Amino acid sequence: MIDGLVKLVIGKVSPDNLHGIVAIVKIGGETIKHSVWDGLLLTSLISIDLAIINLLPIPALDGGYIMFIILEKILRRPLNEEITENISK
Repeated sequence: MIDGLVKLVIGKVSPDNLHGIVAIVKIGGETIKHSVWDGLLLTSLISIDLAIINLLPIPALDGGYIMFIILEKILRRPLNEEITENISK
């Protein structure tokens, strides 16, 4: 997952290679037809990928809130609520 994100950012992987929920469901269905165990492994991989994405320092995600907390600890004061709200929108 992390390797894929890095390759996407530096341009080694085209955004055309990204797929949405329809492709995920199609691949998941084919995987479960092959083996229920493989389907469970795919489900766990998707869960781990979502956890990684959720921890990115994007303001609307949990990683964004963690980033704000770290900034408050570094600055040793609360951040301006109006600014953090505007960033989080």
